[in-house]
Parts: sequence; C-alpha cells; structure tokens
Amino acid sequence: MLTSNQLRKLFIEYFTEKKHTFVPSSSLVPKDDPTLLFTSAGMVQFKALWRDDVPLPYKRAVSIQKCLRGSDIDEVKVTGKHHTFFEMLGNFSFSDYFKEEAIKWAWEFITEVLKIEKDKLSVSVHTSDDKSYNIWKDVIGFPQKRILRLGDDDNFWKPAGGMGPCGSCTEILYKTSRGLLELWNIVFPQYNQDKSGNRIPLKNRGVDTGMGLERLSMVCQKKETTYETDLFWPIIEEIEDLLSNQYKDKKESFHIIADHIRALVFALFEGVYPSNEARGYFVRKILRRALLEGTKLGVKKPFLFNLVPAVIDVMREPYPELLKKRENLALVIKNEEEKFLSTMKEGTAILEKVMKEFGGIELPSYEVFRLYDTYGLPPELACEIAKERGYSINMEEVEKIARREKEKARVSSMFKVDAKEEWREFIAIEKDEFVGYSTLTAESEIARVRSDGNDVKLILVSTPFYAESGGQVGDTGRIYSDNFEIEVLDTKLEAGFHIHIGKVKKIEKKAEIEGHVVCEVNKKRRKLVQANHTATHLLQSALRRIIGEHVRQEGSWVGKERFRFDFIHFSRLTNEESKRVEQMVNDWILDDIPVNIRYTTLEEAMRLGAIALFGEKYKEPVRMIEIDNVSLELCGGTHVGSTGEIGVFKIISETGVHTGIRRIEAMTSMGVMTFLLDYKALVDDVKESLKTSDIKAGINRLIKENETLKRRVKELQRTMIKGGEKIEDRLKTTKIAGVELITAYLPGLNREDLRELCDNIRRKPQTVCVVATRKAKRPLFVVSVSNDVKDRFNAGKIATSLGELAGGGGGGRRHLAEAGGKPNTDVEDILTKVKRIVASSQSPTRQ
Repeated sequence: MLTSNQLRKLFIEYFTEKKHTFVPSSSLVPKDDPTLLFTSAGMVQFKALWRDDVPLPYKRAVSIQKCLRGSDIDEVKVTGKHHTFFEMLGNFSFSDYFKEEAIKWAWEFITEVLKIEKDKLSVSVHTSDDKSYNIWKDVIGFPQKRILRLGDDDNFWKPAGGMGPCGSCTEILYKTSRGLLELWNIVFPQYNQDKSGNRIPLKNRGVDTGMGLERLSMVCQKKETTYETDLFWPIIEEIEDLLSNQYKDKKESFHIIADHIRALVFALFEGVYPSNEARGYFVRKILRRALLEGTKLGVKKPFLFNLVPAVIDVMREPYPELLKKRENLALVIKNEEEKFLSTMKEGTAILEKVMKEFGGIELPSYEVFRLYDTYGLPPELACEIAKERGYSINMEEVEKIARREKEKARVSSMFKVDAKEEWREFIAIEKDEFVGYSTLTAESEIARVRSDGNDVKLILVSTPFYAESGGQVGDTGRIYSDNFEIEVLDTKLEAGFHIHIGKVKKIEKKAEIEGHVVCEVNKKRRKLVQANHTATHLLQSALRRIIGEHVRQEGSWVGKERFRFDFIHFSRLTNEESKRVEQMVNDWILDDIPVNIRYTTLEEAMRLGAIALFGEKYKEPVRMIEIDNVSLELCGGTHVGSTGEIGVFKIISETGVHTGIRRIEAMTSMGVMTFLLDYKALVDDVKESLKTSDIKAGINRLIKENETLKRRVKELQRTMIKGGEKIEDRLKTTKIAGVELITAYLPGLNREDLRELCDNIRRKPQTVCVVATRKAKRPLFVVSVSNDVKDRFNAGKIATSLGELAGGGGGGRRHLAEAGGKPNTDVEDILTKVKRIVASSQSPTRQ
C-alpha cells in the first residue's frame, strides 16, 4: 500500500524525469490575483506564463499545490471525497508538449507506476475534442465503450476566478462502489477569458493537469472514503478520543471536523485570521461550522485546538515549517472557539425565545438579522438551529437586510457638509484639491465655513493641509488673510472634503471669515510626522525579511512624537528579533536611500510586487512609494525625500493587540532624543532605589530572593492541606481489577494543584487516580489513568459518571479528565462510590 508521502515523491520523480522543473507550492493567498479569494488550483501560480505576461522561466513544470475552496463546503459532509483544503498534484506545459504526451504520461503514471487496475478506469473527453478521443482510442488502446463524450458542464475547464486561461479537458475516472470518481483532470488551456466572458486564443497554449492527493490516496490505499486514508485517519482517531464518540456512528460530523481543522491549520499558518471580511470570514465560518458539529456530539467546550498536533503530525514530512507554529496555531483556534461558544450560548437562548414567540414555519428575517447585529449569532448558525427545530429562514432576505443596514450606517456616519443650516457656502464645489504633496504653503479661497464662537471649520477650494487618513494624523498650521488669522488644530477628511478645524486667533471688527486666504502647514510638525510614516514602511519590510513573509499590516497610527504599527504574527518578537529589526531599519536610514513617488495602474503596481492594505479600495491611478531594494507600497500619506531624513529609529514596545495581531510602538528623530533623556532619568531613580550603580546585579539579587521565598511557599502548599495535614497522609489506595485506585478529598488545593498531583501519580504504572476539592462551594474532581492501562480505563468516562453523580458534568481525554457539580455536593460521599464507577467503566483492550 502506497502512503501519501510515497505518492507525492513518486509523482515528482516521474515528471522531473520527463524534464519538468519542480515548482514549490505557492501561498494559499494568491499573489497579484484579485479574482480569487484563495488559491483553488495548481494552475493559479502559472496564469501569467500562459498569457505571456512574463518571460517563460521553464516550459515544463510539476508541483504539489496547497488549495483551499469554499465551493465544496456543503459536499464535505456527505460525499466522503470532497474537501475545503486539499493538495493538487499537477504537471504543466507552456508552449511545449500538448495532448498526446499529456495523455500518454498520465496513463503511464497511473497504470505502470501506481499499478492501478486498468479495468476500473474510464475516461471522458469534450464532445468537440476528436483529437483527445482518438489518442485514447488509437494510441492508448482504451476501450471505446469506456470513453465518455461530454459537454461544457463536465469537460470544459472554466478559468479560476472567472478570468484567465481556460480550455477543454479530458478526465481519468475510477470505478468505486458509489460510482465513477473523478481522479485526474487534464486540461488544455487554449484561450484567455476576459471579464466580459470573451475568449481570446492564448499565445502559450499548453497543459494544466490536476489530481487530488486525497482521492489518489483513497484509490491506492483501497479505502471507501478519503477520510480513511493516512491523510485523515490519525486525525479521525484523535477526534474519537476527544469527543468520546465513534467515527462509524457519526461519520458526517467527523468529516466536517477533520476537513475543517486541516483547512484552519494551513490558512492560519499563512496569516489568514478569523474576521468578518473576505478570507478571514471564510476561516471564521469553517471554524464555527466544525465547532458546531462538536456541540451536536455533546462537547460544550473548545476542542478543535487540541487537534492541531494531530494535523501537524500527519503533514510534518511535506510541511515541516508547521512545527514552528504549533502552539500559536492552537492558541488562535482556542481563542476563537471560546468567543464563539460564548456568542452561541447567548444568541441561541434568544433564538429559542424568538421561535416560541413567532408562529408559522418561517422565522422573520429581521429578527434573524437582529440576532446577528446585537448578539453576534451568525445567520448560517441560526439557520442550522432553526432547521433542527422544524423552522426555515429566508437567507436571501436576511442578506438584503444586512446590506441595507450597512449602507444606512455608512450614510449616517458621513459628515453633512451640505446642510444649509450648518454651513455658509461661498463657492459651490463638488471636490476640493489637495496640493500638499508638493508644497506646504498655498493661496486659496474659502468655499464653506461653519463657526461657533471662536471655533471654526473651513473647506477650501484647494489646500496643502493633509487630512487624517491611512493612519497618518492631520496637519496643523494656520490660515490667514488681511482681516483674520485661524490656528488650524487638525485636518479631517469627511465626505470627500478636507475639513480644517481651528480657532480664530484674531479678526478685524466687522470682518467675515471668507474670501482669499493664505495657508501655511506647520513645517516642523509635518517633517516629524512624515519621518514616522516612512519609518512604518521600513519597519514592515524589516519584519517581513526577519520574521517571515506572512507579516502584513493590520493598522497603524502615525503621529508627531511616535507611531504604532499593527501586524499579523503568531507570537511576540524575541529580544534578538527586535534588535535585528531595529538594526536593519537604522542601516537603511544611514544609507540615505531616495524615497520615490510613482503613479501607475493598480494592475501594474501588483505586477511589480507592491504591498497593498488588504480590503482597501484604491482609485486609479494608485500612488506607489518606492524605497529602492527595500520597500514598495501603495500609500497616500506624506513621506521624507530620503531615508536619511528620518534620523534614527527606536522600538519602544512590542505587545499583543489580540490573537494573531501584534503591535510595535516606535519613535524616530526628536522623539528618540526625548525618550532617551526620560529613560536616563528613570535609570538614575532605579539606581538610587536599589542602592547600587549596577542595576542588573541589584535586580538579579531581588529576583533570587523572591524565587527562594516562592519556592518555600510552594513546597509547603504541595505537602499540606487545610489544617496543616500532609497530602500523602490523605491518599487512600485500594486494589481493583489489577490496578491501584488512589482517591483523596483535598480541600484547599486548586485545580492546578490537583492536575499536577494526578500527573505525578499517573507516572506510576497500573494506577487510576481520583482526587477532589471544592471551588466556590462547587465540587471539582480530577481523574488520571496511567498510560499502560488507558486502553482498559477511560478517564473521560469516569469523569462523566462523577459529574452525573454531582449534578453537573464531566469529560476529557482517556488519560486525564475533570468533572464538576452543584454547590454543597457531598464530595466525600461521592468518593466512596468511585470504586464501583471505575470497575463499571472497564472496557476490553482497544485494537
């Protein structure tokens, strides 16, 4: 039987022998392809080669591509062969071999290398593709009765994302007990489809094949479904243990959980985090969908995060990089599970109330939307719950309401610059002109004004004042004429206009704030702000080079004294990483590299590799900030002329904003000088408090003293319970079914103490341990089973029985579990029943 790892290796070896260049999998997040949410096929990274957008680096390629598709999400539950995340084996030709070689090599690999039975294979071709039909019939010698001629729906491969290379295809099909399984799709890209659906012949016609590793493993390993292959079975077994359910009884739920946890691990690894937008929404959706399946099986707490190690163990050989992020991936998933379970509890209670209040079969769409808007209960989850209770929900209507409410919120948040009672209008303009990239002083005309005593807001025909946007603060300065002077305190962008917010400093008697004015931006402040803004670009480049390409800006704030930069990353930066980032940025500053501004099309900017904010909508032409060989970003902010103007860069702090998002606060220029002076004053105060000039030695002395005291306290806690009695004196040991059963009621100890005690006891062979305490009057039981007997005794089942006796609940893993109960339960009475519970929980050895 061939393993999945062997299949990967054989496929690559076969096609490299056929002069194909091995091309590693591209990211799940497509680069420079706005038509796709995720990489959904092996051909995505090669689109430009068929279109002749770039010179051909090779004419033949072979790859194993990580893919993520949302279109098959509903099929995952039922077919046993569909997946959201999968690996696609593919070989590709660009203006090189065509139909005959592609078909011959596919047949040879399938039947001679993999030894798949020929009599179980059928093929299909497009109705118009006589060439492929004849190759199968005459060259391969394939039986005509098993060559199917099908139309566009089955054998014309449309472009991924609706635009790009496309063409007819031939498929190799495998006969299973459920019918024909699509095994290998061999596409012949001959056209390029544009956004209007027009198909233009490709300059580099070729071959694009795709074969799912999961389905190939299923065939080669003689399994009924892909979930029984070595790619999934270890994960399925882990789910069985976690959920205390058997796969054979709950296959559909197991399929969803096993499929979705794989997709989550790979999407999160590549920096796609749960959110309410685009890719992040899909990740959140599949996480919640998998978690919901667990709740249907009786699990009421986070469990998906515990499956991360199983996924990584299965995939560690082809993707060893996953190991480095194991803990972080689990942390992100657990955090999202906890949030959703809280949401689900509150939202479901309200939904139950709604279902009781409203008669009929269909629930009111607005109520479903309100549950989402107010309580965060996703409509698709409400739909699942309602369906189980015999109700229906009009999802299209719910989505319409959501869109309508979103638009109302957007409109209501816009600044009402056209309200006649608020603004005096002198010049009617539809848009003002910003001239502040090239000058900090300019003459202009007042178009509108609104005043309240000395407070005033102005809209000018043109302005050099930068309005707050893209994280950069608005400019300050002054606007004046012969009759008045206004101090500009801030500049905001509202409803497309620059709003100059200020105070009247002086005004001639009977003069009006109107007419011709001179504008002066505070030059010193702008210079400090733009030094910080350019530093954010340098910082992002340094982070991507030092900690990984997954780093992506998630937000920023750029002020005069300092700036903050939020970015995607799994864990805190180490001291070494922070130092390297800081050093790299300062090296670029010392190099005094020119900062160039270019205007171009969005398509051209993406082709050049410019970084854009995810989800941001850019108007043509886009403004591109280029720092040679360092950074290329789309940005509308103001910047220095060269990196040397920044002066110096210093990271002040690095913290977590929320799971998966880190924040760096930093300073440049004069901000660093102020920081260093304040820091020196603090150091002097610390020296005085420690009564030493050697701060490090003084702190180490305090730490050592503190650790000694904590150790002494811990030692006392470990050996004593309330009343000063020793723990070991309270442990009761009895023999049952060939194992030692150790029980104890240990008031005063907490959950962590009990778990630590159980962990220590289970190291001793042939032991089952049940210890208990109280937490806020409620009983708490911890159960452990030593590894050598966990096939006979299940700690999770023992905990469940204890929880039932205590009027609460319990569960966990085979080796370690917990239970709780109602307040004032007689814990010692329950412990007297443990022997009977353990004896009845004994099961035959698992095979």
